[in-house]
Amino acid sequence: MGAEPKRLGIPGEMELTGRGVSTCGVCDGAFFKDKTTMVIGGGDTALEDALFISKFSSNLDLVHRRNEFRASKIMQERAESLSNIALKTPYSPEEFIAGEDGSLATVRLRRSDTGAIEDVNVDGAFVAIGHIPRSEIVTGQIDTDDEGYVKVEEPSTKTNLAGVFAVGDLVDRVYRQAITAAGSGCKGSLDAEWYLRDLT
Repeated sequence: MGAEPKRLGIPGEMELTGRGVSTCGVCDGAFFKDKTTMVIGGGDTALEDALFISKFSSNLDLVHRRNEFRASKIMQERAESLSNIALKTPYSPEEFIAGEDGSLATVRLRRSDTGAIEDVNVDGAFVAIGHIPRSEIVTGQIDTDDEGYVKVEEPSTKTNLAGVFAVGDLVDRVYRQAITAAGSGCKGSLDAEWYLRDLT
């Protein structure tokens, strides 16, 4: 089940995914060496993506719809200290536009306070606005929080339903990805083993 990245829901987003539009800076950032890029979002995930991608990208616009970022102060300070990152606020993306080769060429932005439109030419754009847990299959059977993440009895992986354990992105809104999934998967395996042991 896990979790999937949130989408902006704007024209061109799905059509250009894998052709310049991405939801994973760590996965795809290195493909944009010496290219112009954009990261969209205002939280720590967006700032982390921007800092990572900036190691490869020649220029990076960090776009957020508000004047102030939700990210931690230390992350903002790191981004502001890099000469190839420009903070672009308050702007909201309106459309991803393909070039003649069918890959992303332009991101159309709308200034949040004035409504003015600006087209920014980029080689890559990264959407970093959070994740949605894919817990709908267990809704009504297992306790979830208000965002849909499965609740577990920390530090174990036990849910409120005996014999059912939850791990990885389905329970973790902070760390996610491979190391957390592998580590919590191991916890879940042990919890299940102990549960079966105690049944006999």
